[in-house]
Amino acid sequence: IGSAWYLDRVEIADPETNQLYHFVCQKWLATDKEDGLISREIPALENKALRLAAARESSAGSSVDYGLEMKTIATTYKISVITSNEFGSGTNANVYIIIFGEHNDTGKVPLMTSKTHNDPFERGHTDEFEIEAMDIGEPKKIKVGHDDSGFRSDWLLERVEIDVPKFGRTWIFPCGKWLSTSKGDCQLEAELYPQTMATEVYTPYVPYEIKVFTSKVSGAGTDANIHIEIYGVEKTTGQIMLCGKTDRKDKFQDVGKDIEKIRIGHDNRGFGAAWHLDHVEIRRLDKNQKTQTFIFPCRRWLAKNEDDGSIVRELIPEKVIEEKLDKSGQLQVREREVQDHLEMKQYVVDVYTGDKFGCGTDANVYCTIYGDKGDTGERELSHSETHKDKFERKHMDRFKLECADLGNVFKLKIRHDNGGISPDWLLSKVEVKDDIRTYVFYCEQWLAKKKDSKLERTLYEKDYQGSMSSLGSIPRSVTGSKVSLASNESDSKNEPFRRPQRKNIMSSIAEESRDTTEEGIPYTVKVKTGEKSDAGTAANVFIRLIGRKGRHTGLIPLELMQRGHFEPGKVETFSLQEPDIGDLEVVEIEHDGETLADSWFLDDITIEMPTKGRAFYFTCHEWLSKHKGDGRTKRTLKVQDSNQSSFQPLIPYEITLYTGDIEHAGCDCDVSLKLFGTTGSSSEHVIKKDEGLFERGAINQFKFELDEVGKLIKLRVTIIPKHKKSRNRWYLQNIELVKCTKQNERQETYFFGLNDWISHETDYHRDIPLTKGGKALLNNTNYRVTTKTSNIDDAGCDSDISIVIFGQNGDSGELKLENSSTHMNKFERDREDIFTFENILSLGELTKLRVSNSESSFLKKSWHLEYVKIDDIQTGQSYMFPCNKWLSSKKDDHQNVRELVCSNDSTSSSRRGSLTPGGKVPYEIEVVTSDKQNAGTTQHGWIIIEGNKKRSEKFYMKNTPHRKILRGGQTDAFTFECRPLGELRRIILGHEERPEYPLKSYEGREAKWHVAHITITDPSTNTKYEFPIKQWIDINNDGDAFDCADKQEDAITQQRHRQSIKYKIIVKTGDVDGAGTDANVSIILYGTLGDTGTRQLKQKGRNLFERNQVDEFVIECLDLGKLNKLHIEHDNALFSPDWFLDKVEVINMETDEKVGFPCHRWLGKKHDDHEIQRDLLPMND
Repeated sequence: IGSAWYLDRVEIADPETNQLYHFVCQKWLATDKEDGLISREIPALENKALRLAAARESSAGSSVDYGLEMKTIATTYKISVITSNEFGSGTNANVYIIIFGEHNDTGKVPLMTSKTHNDPFERGHTDEFEIEAMDIGEPKKIKVGHDDSGFRSDWLLERVEIDVPKFGRTWIFPCGKWLSTSKGDCQLEAELYPQTMATEVYTPYVPYEIKVFTSKVSGAGTDANIHIEIYGVEKTTGQIMLCGKTDRKDKFQDVGKDIEKIRIGHDNRGFGAAWHLDHVEIRRLDKNQKTQTFIFPCRRWLAKNEDDGSIVRELIPEKVIEEKLDKSGQLQVREREVQDHLEMKQYVVDVYTGDKFGCGTDANVYCTIYGDKGDTGERELSHSETHKDKFERKHMDRFKLECADLGNVFKLKIRHDNGGISPDWLLSKVEVKDDIRTYVFYCEQWLAKKKDSKLERTLYEKDYQGSMSSLGSIPRSVTGSKVSLASNESDSKNEPFRRPQRKNIMSSIAEESRDTTEEGIPYTVKVKTGEKSDAGTAANVFIRLIGRKGRHTGLIPLELMQRGHFEPGKVETFSLQEPDIGDLEVVEIEHDGETLADSWFLDDITIEMPTKGRAFYFTCHEWLSKHKGDGRTKRTLKVQDSNQSSFQPLIPYEITLYTGDIEHAGCDCDVSLKLFGTTGSSSEHVIKKDEGLFERGAINQFKFELDEVGKLIKLRVTIIPKHKKSRNRWYLQNIELVKCTKQNERQETYFFGLNDWISHETDYHRDIPLTKGGKALLNNTNYRVTTKTSNIDDAGCDSDISIVIFGQNGDSGELKLENSSTHMNKFERDREDIFTFENILSLGELTKLRVSNSESSFLKKSWHLEYVKIDDIQTGQSYMFPCNKWLSSKKDDHQNVRELVCSNDSTSSSRRGSLTPGGKVPYEIEVVTSDKQNAGTTQHGWIIIEGNKKRSEKFYMKNTPHRKILRGGQTDAFTFECRPLGELRRIILGHEERPEYPLKSYEGREAKWHVAHITITDPSTNTKYEFPIKQWIDINNDGDAFDCADKQEDAITQQRHRQSIKYKIIVKTGDVDGAGTDANVSIILYGTLGDTGTRQLKQKGRNLFERNQVDEFVIECLDLGKLNKLHIEHDNALFSPDWFLDKVEVINMETDEKVGFPCHRWLGKKHDDHEIQRDLLPMND
């Protein structure tokens, strides 16, 4: 009944030497007291730290608590025992553990009192224990066993985790087997070794002794729970509960040698919560040789009804008392004042409530202010100096907070507890004032569960330009890369007093293996786990990339950020920055799992190199496990020639978005960016809305890769509303875009200025022209669109029609043909309808038109279009787009989208034959002489040009003493005027002797000329003709003929000459449970010459996209060139929208060329990464 025992100390006398040894314990040995241990290891008092404590005791003349010194000498082991979740895996037996370290072992320690469960070691339980032992060094192995007692003694142990705060590490010991006399290997004890790569590292803990002195004034004591946080120069312990104790000895994370401040407060609970604090003393040992005691005076109330009503105080040290032993063993005490300490400041916090009906709150409001020197901790805004009934409509409530100097204030968190009758609150802004300046934090948002389920907001100071967070993006690009807002380094600089985070030791391995002397390039690694329910793993996974020339990366850990393990059926995406090793040939992938539960079934790996335009696909379809398959946890995978892909290399950019500093400028939308240039447009990139993004006065920075588009022209910015009642308008000031090299060096800066709203009134998007010298490079214009419905039966329609206009400056975006100025009933047979679109950014010369019929009408759906004419009112230029086809899913070739080319000659081609006053064309000839030995000539060259209309006369390229041409390795340019020759077909190239310098022989080196290449440009059509030569040209013969090998038209002419082509789209749905979808599916097909725009995949009378089904569609568009990407998505509509897509195949019906786009992934909100859109690369299966 009375087994509990409090042991103060033990003294042992050695009769041989008369030496007396002292062993101070000062702890309970009892299962129901303190830590529940009934055996302890006690160090001898002869230890340095204990001798110092004894000297302090002798100096004080009274008993001294040895707790701090004992904490310093002893090592605390926090043991977590995880029992398996299988049926019948728990035990009622008595469990013990032995920890073996570098120097010694703990002996057999019974695990009797679990901190987490009254009935320990049951199925699925994690039981926590804490033991103290003398320092045995780092754990090398453990033995765990039980005595086979109780009704159900069989025990399936999953693993043991041992956390040693003194070392700042957590070791994981996997087990995964039975401890039983009848199951498994029939052993009651298991010897376990640590899983090395799973070791967690963090800032080591050191012991602190905290003494709290309550004042002697009336009613000074408290029943509340006390908490404290200790701040060093760069680190903090985090909040520590003192639980009503007046002192505490324990180990907390080391904040460094100097303590800059403490924050102490209570939870205001209990009958007598008010507390008058006199001072706090914090003592710590320094290298076991001296102690430092920091004295923090307070002498104030922490009470809601006393003083300033605050229940939290920040205190700075007034002095430090140092104690140490001198050489004779005498105690030396020195007291010093603290120099250069933080100043205490009072901050004025003005909180502005909005101006809408019902926008005030009755809830309790709390805020935390962050600066570059620290933070306030969370403070309740309880006593308004301006209003008794605080936080009401249009109120400004003023509060005063006292704390240590925060430095430059940059962030504020504010929340309420959703209490009271009317908790919903519209917060307009918060202003924080110190003795130097005012910091403004705009909010203009609700803090309410009913509005958008956010009771807390993180606000950034309006002029702040630093890190806010790390964000994911949904770029419509081949990379799937992440958009990030700044590095962790800058984050830690801005918040220097964050509690240090634990990290896996695999992170340091990655740092050691990385070649820091070489610039890296981005890699995107996608790892797909198998679909089986037990396919996932919680083990640490590593990958090594190996190139074709033997170059390779180090061993790279694939660290999961959002989830704790690789889940079955999911694809995990990792963004890496590693050295350029060329094209990939092999990947090595492995994990460090030991147990059956660590088994992992890997389906495949896709690795993309976005800035090099390469992708590689590695199939596995095997277990990585010591208990399944062939027992191996490492695989070497080789790429096959058919599993490679090329796409247009991407360009890294740094992008800064500036939201305007006007009322209600912020928005709750996602933002997409699309870049236009002289050679095309980029894919659309969507940036997810997050805390601090797109808010009033915010400056948000991002890094990601975009398609190469040539010289930049304009940027399309679109906001994507999430909810009808959210803030769906955004005041965008400007965007700065910095183009980087592949080594991520800043190269060119581009500026796009708007200073206007993007909202429903602008169709949620704006096209912003590139600005140079404060002036936009493009002007606005008005377009008049005339449509002519054909004069055939049933040609008219009542459906909604839309167009997209394409020109040399990009496209117009979708324009809906809604209001005809000529007919109220538009699109009727043999009628012209005119539509005007004002203030559209000029598209330059028009090249193409996309016309779409939504077939939204119930009766007259089909439309036969004769032509479309578009007038640029600003320039007076007219463009004709003939059609003469149906836009209908029922008639003709069943196409309800048509792409029409402009039938006009381009501006340049309209001048053909009249570029000179005499009607001649000045052909530009570029001759490249080879750099071979003796390739050049001092004689004359000549050329005759043949076209499909005419043949030119002989044009001489003459060497003179003043103009030395046609020399080895030299490129020479000439202009040759003659009548228009038409399309150039071939040239005749000759070599002729100079009359003034006759050759002695026609056989020597001087009689020959080696030409590499000739390029001829026809400026009347802006067409370049290429003639590879690579041949010796003999002198004084009839010349040699060479055919044109390549013709490069100017972009406008090329676009207008594109042919209309049909593509067959073959969609294969996967063969897994629930693979089919009822949602509406659409695609965008990309090629080197353009894209199709969004095309719906529909067929009347057929149940599309069912499990293991193949569906075929035909779409018509202008020739796309080489296909390089396919975007596919669905609208998440109807009852079963989630869809497992196996692959898509596209066949060019003109050439029968087939391109495969494998997917093997879910598009669904309930599966995989919860995305309903994918970008697929061409890669043959």
